[in-house]
Amino acid sequence: MKEDEDELDLMQDLKTVLDERLQEDETTYLTVEESINQLNKKYGL
Repeated sequence: MKEDEDELDLMQDLKTVLDERLQEDETTYLTVEESINQLNKKYGL
């Protein structure tokens, strides 16, 4: 089923992003508030 394959691909993509985030330098992390502020500035959310 195409829908199930798409969901599995998305889940794998999310795992990849999370794994990459775990490898980042913790001193460069943004707080939730900082992340939201940057998204608001960039996308007008």
